[in-house]
Amino acid sequence: MEASKAEKHEAQQRQEIALQVLEQAENNASAESFTNAQLRHLLCWKMGSKTIPGALKNKPEKVAKWKQLKNKEPPSFEPWSEADEEELIQLKEKIDGDIALGDTSYGRQRANEVNKARSLLRGLSKADKEAFLKSMDEDNGDDDGDDDASSDSE
Repeated sequence: MEASKAEKHEAQQRQEIALQVLEQAENNASAESFTNAQLRHLLCWKMGSKTIPGALKNKPEKVAKWKQLKNKEPPSFEPWSEADEEELIQLKEKIDGDIALGDTSYGRQRANEVNKARSLLRGLSKADKEAFLKSMDEDNGDDDGDDDASSDSE
């Protein structure tokens, strides 16, 4: 949500700067009359990006691209709202303490892998299960055969 906030603020800032550039320019100002910096702001706004493509290195290329894009609508965005801010605050308060592993992407992935392993083990014969558990005990350095020590609670 923090990333969304930053993206929305950046999009809003790009729009404000571009509109200022257009406002300061004469209504029918030719694309050639804009400075490189102004063209960069206008192109970033119309393209919805932080930077312009590397292919637009010089002013004539930027002017040509501006002529191509000037009558097109810029990408739309929802401005960051008070409701968004309130939701972010609530999320921060919720996770302000310890975050349980199960509430993370990694935790959910790990639980999924454990469930897959359990399903696989259910299909094994008793002899195969015993051989598997023995190899796990050896891998963990547990030679006393105590299966309780190797069990993992989630």
